[in-house]
Amino acid sequence: MAAVPELQALFERLQLQLYGGPDERTLTENAAGAFASSGDKCLDFFATVVRDTSVETVLQGFLDAWNEDPEKAVKLLLNLRDIRGGKGEKKVSLVLLYALSCWKPLTYLANLQRFLQVGCYKDLLFMAELAVRCSAGAIDRFQRLAELDDDGTIELKIIACQLLNDEKDLRTNAKASISLCAKWAPTEGTHYDRQPLRFSRKITKAMGGDLKKKDYRKRLSALRVHLTVLETLMCTGKWADIVFKGLPAKAHRRYRKAFGREENKKKAKSEARAALAKRYAEYLALLTKGEETIKSTGTQPHELIKGYLGGMDYEYDEEGNATEKPKELDLTIEGQWKDMISKLASTGNFKHVQAVCDVSGSMAGTPMEVAIALGLVVAELTAEPFHNKLITFSGNPELHTVAGSNLRDRVADLEKMEWGSNTDLIKVFELLLSEASKNPNAQMVEKLFIFTDMQFDEANQQEEKLFCFDVQAESSDEEKEATADKKVEIGNEAMEIVDEVVAVKEVEKEVCKDKGWATTYETICQMFHKTKYAVPKIVFWNLRATHKSFPVQKDEVGTALISGFSAEMMKAFLSDDMVEFSPLSIMNQVLGKYEITEIPKEERIPLTADEAGVVSFPLIDKMVGEFLVAKKVPKPRPKGRKAALDRSRSASAPHHDVEMNDSDKGIPFV
Repeated sequence: MAAVPELQALFERLQLQLYGGPDERTLTENAAGAFASSGDKCLDFFATVVRDTSVETVLQGFLDAWNEDPEKAVKLLLNLRDIRGGKGEKKVSLVLLYALSCWKPLTYLANLQRFLQVGCYKDLLFMAELAVRCSAGAIDRFQRLAELDDDGTIELKIIACQLLNDEKDLRTNAKASISLCAKWAPTEGTHYDRQPLRFSRKITKAMGGDLKKKDYRKRLSALRVHLTVLETLMCTGKWADIVFKGLPAKAHRRYRKAFGREENKKKAKSEARAALAKRYAEYLALLTKGEETIKSTGTQPHELIKGYLGGMDYEYDEEGNATEKPKELDLTIEGQWKDMISKLASTGNFKHVQAVCDVSGSMAGTPMEVAIALGLVVAELTAEPFHNKLITFSGNPELHTVAGSNLRDRVADLEKMEWGSNTDLIKVFELLLSEASKNPNAQMVEKLFIFTDMQFDEANQQEEKLFCFDVQAESSDEEKEATADKKVEIGNEAMEIVDEVVAVKEVEKEVCKDKGWATTYETICQMFHKTKYAVPKIVFWNLRATHKSFPVQKDEVGTALISGFSAEMMKAFLSDDMVEFSPLSIMNQVLGKYEITEIPKEERIPLTADEAGVVSFPLIDKMVGEFLVAKKVPKPRPKGRKAALDRSRSASAPHHDVEMNDSDKGIPFV
């Protein structure tokens, strides 16, 4: 029975009242025993932050991590942004980086180049825009960087300096390898060149001399020609110069349909476009045979399967009758998936590994897409007898053998499984033990990746279960009636109701104490200790932003905690030379590869939330939502009689969105 709505806001307070203690025990949303913290603030951050987490929550989490260990906090930020070998998060990491520039400007400036190494030059534009947009509000970075950066354009100065260095390298050696700075530098008339930003002008000024806008444009173009930037080739009609196997993964996916068309959007055909389409078809045919290559670096698995989710496509006859048909096979997506799997297979030991995918109702949306995608990755990589097998857990967990010769068919096969319902993790391990008992010689899985939101069901759902805020379900008829009369009253009066019910449940609480209040993981261990099998090593992989509980704490050997959407992070759990498999040890191992510049002594002082201005940081979130979105390029407005005619036509014509190049857009949220 549903809980009293007015009392739900007091749920966490009641948890602490009932189960508070030195080990910070709490409950999940579904009343399973858990911990309110891992026991380490840096680990809490490492295991909870995903891209949908609110700005204020992320900032508070990073602040707590900084106050515990500043060096480790900066490394956490590097890992969060790391495109190639980390979590690959953009919006979250850059908002945090901006916060760092406000709180600890010396640390920010000292490590800015290190952030560039794991991100890209476009990050600098994002940072500079945050500085401009937020300077008019409650957060003024210029006050913090006044002595170090007099006009608030330190990021743009770095871009200017790099452009000059790249030009110098090309003058020395025409075939020199240069940075991608020119690719991301703002172009005149695009998002970063409009009011109030005007970044191209500021970069031009920072490059020195009497450089004019025309000169900046020409010099930028020359660098881009050397880089063979895809968008430049497309805009100039140099279709024959496009080398498909060298294209960045995201750009390849974005423009794959354009490569296959023999005409432009105005239906105008050309020999060059026809030749491009023919070349691309031949390339895809060779790619399918394994005779060509494609890049997948920076791609996250769920980005590839997303287009295949949703069952069947439909085609309609002249009478409007729909007929189901399989989704079209996307050879570009298939090729990138194979490349990603191949690279992961060469870097890790995937023996005796299995995935458990949470497909319960609380995972709806992106978390479920990620769970399925990462589960498929593990299923493909692991060796027999677990190859192509994964487990879903909801109300009735299934040990599923994935069928299909390509990604499209495998995704379609997974969609046939039971989805939704609750999250009973205990049943998953009952299933594992049951399968093992049927075949005494069967191998038990040694390592489990559990892709979930951590909100497991209560292990003991008997009469003596702990009070879970379901007041009407747990109370007598008289108590229900009394509660119903008062449930609309909030605050102190509501707490009096809670206190009354807690008193009624005191005896049951004592019974549970005698039995021992177990977390989900402790219950799993008890199950395995009754058998001949060792408890598998378990990676609890969090995929949901609202996660507020931990199944284990920092020193629980045989477990790990992590969050994020990147398959690259799997490598951390598959090394044969791992000293200890525990949450804190594995996090330290992941962060060990990042080097940072020493944090100045004067900036090691801890900050409170009020001092850091966390309460005012929703301004950043608001600004991101309003300004850093893909914008259409406004066309120059004609004057005179022609202007009146154009306005008349546009008023009567249907509106169509303009397709943008990447350089015309603001920073996306991924």
